[in-house]
Amino acid sequence: MFIFVIDTEQYAGNFEREMCAYMTGQYGECGVGDDMARLFEQETDWPENLFDSITEQVPDEHGCCRPAKIWPTPGWFNNGMGGHYREDQKQDQQALEDRNAEYRKQGEQYPKIKADWESRCNDPLVKHPCYNSVAIFFNKRPPDQLIELMKIRAKEFALKKPSRMREFMPDITITGFRLLEEKTTTEELEI
Repeated sequence: MFIFVIDTEQYAGNFEREMCAYMTGQYGECGVGDDMARLFEQETDWPENLFDSITEQVPDEHGCCRPAKIWPTPGWFNNGMGGHYREDQKQDQQALEDRNAEYRKQGEQYPKIKADWESRCNDPLVKHPCYNSVAIFFNKRPPDQLIELMKIRAKEFALKKPSRMREFMPDITITGFRLLEEKTTTEELEI
């Protein structure tokens, strides 16, 4: 399987399905992004969508098949309480302070377990993956011209942002693109 990844500086869970649909005309069983897929059809005006035969629908944690999902972003981490930070020592201290502030906030919200939340402030910072990237799945390597089209349309999506998303979603800053190949190996252990 091939995975085309769009790296951004924002949490991708707010736009991954819509971005995929805008870039490829593909969306999942959930129907999210169907309006963006219609825009793809109008703007590309192809007799048939070249992504139809190569896009892979992958089940999410609930079994809903989709062509895209959020993906870990290299060089970024999550502090465990929703804060996203670039990998560097200056950010580590800020991430720890922000995490502890969230712990104290939780303690104020839940007075019965306030002491538990307060005690967690002594724990070391644990870095979790940061999901600022969008991954789109393919059953074969997309041709170079389709990769270039995806890059162009990803940038257009970031600039245009659908009107229904403008009020709650911050601007999207694309930092790069990656093409990954996922390989599965089988090893015979016993006859």
